[in-house]
Amino acid sequence: MEAVRDRLASRTAVLRVLGVFWLIDAGLQAETSKFAPSYPLGELAQSSMGLPPWAHAAVYAGIDPFVAHWGLWNLAATLLQAVIGISLLSNRAPRATITVSVAWAGMIWWVGEGFGFLPSGQALVLGGAPGAALAYAVLAGLAWPRPGRRDMTPAAWKATWATLWLGGAALQIFGSWSPARVLEANLSEHSNGQPGFLAATAHFAYRLTEAHPLVVPVALALVQTAVGLGGLTARRRPQRWIYLGMATAGPFWVVGEQVGSVFSGGTDLGLAPLVVLLACAGLPRPLGRPTRRRVPDALIIDLRRLGVITGTLLATPLILAAGMIRPQWGRHVTRHSVLILGRLLGVRIQIDAPRAPADGDGHVVVANHSSPLDIPAMVVAFPRARMIMAADILPGWLAPVIRRCLGVIPIDRKNPATANKVLADLAAEADGDIVIFPEGAIAPVGQRLGFKSGPFVLAIQSARSVLPVAIHGASTSLAPRAQLRLRPGLVTVEVLDPIPVTDLGLGDRKTLREATCRAMLDALGPEDGGRGRTPGWRAAED
Repeated sequence: MEAVRDRLASRTAVLRVLGVFWLIDAGLQAETSKFAPSYPLGELAQSSMGLPPWAHAAVYAGIDPFVAHWGLWNLAATLLQAVIGISLLSNRAPRATITVSVAWAGMIWWVGEGFGFLPSGQALVLGGAPGAALAYAVLAGLAWPRPGRRDMTPAAWKATWATLWLGGAALQIFGSWSPARVLEANLSEHSNGQPGFLAATAHFAYRLTEAHPLVVPVALALVQTAVGLGGLTARRRPQRWIYLGMATAGPFWVVGEQVGSVFSGGTDLGLAPLVVLLACAGLPRPLGRPTRRRVPDALIIDLRRLGVITGTLLATPLILAAGMIRPQWGRHVTRHSVLILGRLLGVRIQIDAPRAPADGDGHVVVANHSSPLDIPAMVVAFPRARMIMAADILPGWLAPVIRRCLGVIPIDRKNPATANKVLADLAAEADGDIVIFPEGAIAPVGQRLGFKSGPFVLAIQSARSVLPVAIHGASTSLAPRAQLRLRPGLVTVEVLDPIPVTDLGLGDRKTLREATCRAMLDALGPEDGGRGRTPGWRAAED
């Protein structure tokens, strides 16, 4: 008998992958068309088509209470799915998050998927039955954290695997219509409105079923039976049946589910990716350390770049939605998005603050600017602070949106009069931290630019102490003008001792600036342009 080995996907890994899926679902739910007032009784209510009267009525009973203010409810659903995804990825309060996700998945299965279309008698695993939402709930339940238990319980995993595939074989043969007609109906329905390259696969399978109405459904039923029984009963090399299940799920996803219908308004990736995740939770980890080909560095960098773009596209609507309600919420969503995306891409942001400044102390926080990563690093370190940012790096139409949602203060570097007015208005406002990069631009690697006097004038006029911050390692992970060529590494945000401005006047701005310069240069290493690298560094002239 084969010795018990760790599974390929542990409980924690399963939960984190589910977190990624929930974030993708949140992005799909945030599409503009899904906020339309006609969506709930139009697109959403289609989940009741073909169901018996009791199921049809149940679906509408679940939809009706939300029709009146659908836009707000859809926004709430999007944010909830994003919060579930972020919580699962960060492994914070996993039991509470699983409980909420199971309840929400049950709601989706009822209202959005029409009970997985099972009451219709025309549901097939090839078409996504018993429903992706039900699979979310089952996988989350199987991955419930238990002390000392890395993997899912084997008995529970086998029962789930056998139920899925043997149930799929039964659905393939014992439908409300003939097996061939049920299969043709699934292929026709799911391919409606899909791109040509996807619809062509379903049309080919449809014609094949028409030509062989008995052979095709029976063959599919036999394959599903073999996968289910093999995973349940095989004592030697059960993984061969698991691999067969994964190989079967792939064509089912493309031909039957049409990639979750994401190109025609789908709200999730479908069942097949979850089946593959379940399979990974049952596969034994390989023994030993097999030799692997070294992945080219250029490919890894391109994949990380794709990860940055994808993560930004997914997080942006959530950040804007939260920020429109309250700017502070937008900043917090931004902070957590940066931390999660950084963790996934191998970039860790560490805060080194011997004495964390109290909220409301009212500092002008000044930091060196060596990389585009400096901005997200400061958002992580100072989530409650407002940030002054050059207006010319934001499109004109985006500047007011960013200012409203994140509390960012755009400033025109090319118009000193306007910039000084903005700073004067800030000086007159109430206390609160303000983040600014006094160099005014990203410095070349290993060098520093001169500091402008504006931040120090602001500190003196507003009676806010200056809080120097030294950011280490940002240019190593993402160099200036690197076109998102991100490299794994550690970015450390070192918070230095504050410099008081008590009894200082505007004539002392140069003294304050020089003191800040010295503190930051002493803290930064040579690789970041600190002492020993640029001895001739000097502050910018007024």
